[in-house]
Amino acid sequence: MRFLGRSLFIIILLLLIGFSYEKQWYSKPWSGLQKSTTLLEYARPSPTYLLNKTKWLKFALDNRGDVLTVISNASITRSNAIQSDITWKYAIDYQILNAAGTLLKQKTYHHRTRLTQYYDKIKKTLLTRTFYLNDSLMPTDGSIMRINTEGLDNPAILQLKLASHSTALNEVMVRIYQPDPIPVHKLASTWQRLSAKQKVFLGRGSVYGPELLREQEKRSLLRNRSVPIGPQGVRGQDYQDRVLYFLRDYPDELVEQKDQAVLPVGLFVDTWLRGVIAIPKQGVRLAVQFTPIESSMITASSHLDLQWTGHGPSAPKRQKLILNTQTSVLLQHFDGGTLEIQSPIAGVVRAYAVTGNSQQELDIAPLYLRSYQIDMQSPITYLVEHTQNMATPFRVDLRVFTSPLEISPHSRAKSVSYEIMDKQKNIIKQGKLSIDTPISVYDRLSMDHRNWQLSDPSRHYFLLPKKAAKIRFTSKQPVLLTAYSRPPDLARILQVPQDYYTLHDNQKLRQPAWFRVRAVNNTILENNNQTVLLRIQRRPREKNEHILAGNYLWENYQPSGSWRARYLLAPRNNTLPTRHSALGITFRTLPAQTVVPIEFQALPNREQVTPSLVYLQERVINDAPQNHPSFMRNNSPPNAIDIILNGKHIYHRNMTNSRGIIKLPRLPAGKHNIEIKSPQSTQWFINYATTSDTLFMKRLAYRLSAKGLHFIYNKTSPEDALSAQLFLPYGTQHHVNVNVNIDLVRKRGIGPFRNWSFLQRTYKVVPDNEQRIVVLNTHNEFVGNSQRLFITLGSDLPIGQYRIHVTPEQNINAYLLLYRLTPGQFERRVFFSESPLNNQYAME
Repeated sequence: MRFLGRSLFIIILLLLIGFSYEKQWYSKPWSGLQKSTTLLEYARPSPTYLLNKTKWLKFALDNRGDVLTVISNASITRSNAIQSDITWKYAIDYQILNAAGTLLKQKTYHHRTRLTQYYDKIKKTLLTRTFYLNDSLMPTDGSIMRINTEGLDNPAILQLKLASHSTALNEVMVRIYQPDPIPVHKLASTWQRLSAKQKVFLGRGSVYGPELLREQEKRSLLRNRSVPIGPQGVRGQDYQDRVLYFLRDYPDELVEQKDQAVLPVGLFVDTWLRGVIAIPKQGVRLAVQFTPIESSMITASSHLDLQWTGHGPSAPKRQKLILNTQTSVLLQHFDGGTLEIQSPIAGVVRAYAVTGNSQQELDIAPLYLRSYQIDMQSPITYLVEHTQNMATPFRVDLRVFTSPLEISPHSRAKSVSYEIMDKQKNIIKQGKLSIDTPISVYDRLSMDHRNWQLSDPSRHYFLLPKKAAKIRFTSKQPVLLTAYSRPPDLARILQVPQDYYTLHDNQKLRQPAWFRVRAVNNTILENNNQTVLLRIQRRPREKNEHILAGNYLWENYQPSGSWRARYLLAPRNNTLPTRHSALGITFRTLPAQTVVPIEFQALPNREQVTPSLVYLQERVINDAPQNHPSFMRNNSPPNAIDIILNGKHIYHRNMTNSRGIIKLPRLPAGKHNIEIKSPQSTQWFINYATTSDTLFMKRLAYRLSAKGLHFIYNKTSPEDALSAQLFLPYGTQHHVNVNVNIDLVRKRGIGPFRNWSFLQRTYKVVPDNEQRIVVLNTHNEFVGNSQRLFITLGSDLPIGQYRIHVTPEQNINAYLLLYRLTPGQFERRVFFSESPLNNQYAME
């Protein structure tokens, strides 16, 4: 009895010593974030347990529910807490065992965490909502992992282990909660026993207070209650723990402290990130508004650089917008195309279409794209689905991203490995895909707009054979991957010209060229936080400086077989320089009934010219644009034409046709005087004299009827691009479908290729009746403005001869030009002879 009394006394004494030690331990100053002991008055302690990389941390389960909750907090040192928007990664392995130790389920769960700091406006200090009493480490934001045990045979043990973590993280602590539902008959009485704080905490997800909760809502809250469970074993030997504190009912107002400002509404631009605004085809009077993120960064010389790029051959135009400390606005008319914005400071751009006194904001938000993150431990696998036992096109976009802390620019991934396998997992082909694109100036990660940098996509294409069942990608360094596919027999459908103008209004009507596909383990990748959301923009159309300067080789293609053609006199884009090699097909207007001095320009290395006159015996429409050949047939009797060159009559004849060409005698280049006597209703055009504001091009166009046209094309370089101009009959009201099919020289291989050629194309062409273009050598035939069609033959097609079929789906009498522009200077050899001039007369 005496021994029992002494033992009881010793136990009480130890408890008192322990209590005083705990009290002293709680009151230890927390100086790292300038906190006082008063924080503990508003803090709630919770035990956490350290994860180990080599030893399992075990928890016993009692099977009261099907969902376990694992909350983890990684820890960092204070030196790594400078930038709060930096994220770190770690992964946790978990296993579910039964009582006999049999493995029932195992997986790896990936987390991404950051440190959220708050600013106390009253005490003017920084703090976090979670903290340890140990000053050396700071817990990051908690991450939740839910483990579903439904369907498992008597799960008894949950064991956890740290799989991996970023080098900046020191440790990972966890706490486990399992369901503890209250029996139905005790629900009503249990709610009454809760304190006011407990009721508020349970009802924190409701829009109204706990006193307004209905009985059913109270029961649901109590039924979903969870309780913490501790690990198995001896403390200090089988597990290590630490108390984590949570701030509750803190009296001062806390404001989240961010390294990056919360962006206002608009399109974000920065010194390294450009913004792109799509402008509709008809053009718009645009108000561009810029608001800086930090006004203090603006200097007296700060300005926005705005570059407009059209969709035709016109040259880009630049504008500047001077910045001020608040908001800067530029109001100007822009034709259809894209407006690219570069800024010397971070800010947001908003754009408004102004009509009279009203304005409407344009939708200029970037597009979003979901991408997978792969590395050596997490390969990405795609199943290959074949249509009608045909080979399947497959595309993969690869991007690298760099973090200021974790990845240096020199350690970024240079390639990704791939394996194409059949159903028996035999490797059909394997290799590496290079990543050689620079850092993007248009795209960024959605989670961060300042610290992370994203590369442009490196695109690779495959034609997976019918025996291919899956394709797998792996990488030693982290890489972002997005994969696409398309049915092999699906024609590429393009709306012309709508698809050339990347407006959000017509995105739903546009048929994608490629369709994004999901990986086999898509759900696991999403749960493991291995997907990244990207903010991307459509790019402005690239302009070639050689073409804008007029330095290119024009190659016109003639159809094979039987065909018909006519000359068209179409307005020329006068923003581009005049090419000397095109003097023979470039015409200017020539007034009649007066002596006109003209200086003829000869072709390079020649001294003589043979000019031609184009006449149009028509009556001009009153509402037709000036200086455009838009005419109406005049049925008056034939009229006489007299041409006087340098004071000498060289031509006299009655005008038998309403449209025609008169060839003048060969002349020395230089200044001449010409006079034409003809009715006032006749318009005249002459070539080799380009001193005029309005010029026209005489092009030979081929009649496109129901049977179509067929061209033979010799592909001589890895990447070729052809252009076509389609002239629909003037007055056509409905769109016209034109099919373009390319016959293969030989079958394409598996790849990979850096380009992809669509062998079947359908162009839905909308007619442009803005002006009428005359068809020469016809009585009254007109066509509308041309619409451009682009045909690319990429590196997936071997060099050789191809047959291109152009066939309209409707029976129309359109005209087509097929040509290729090759930028640069080219050496061309032309053999010619110039005989002495004589008194040769013009001929019709």
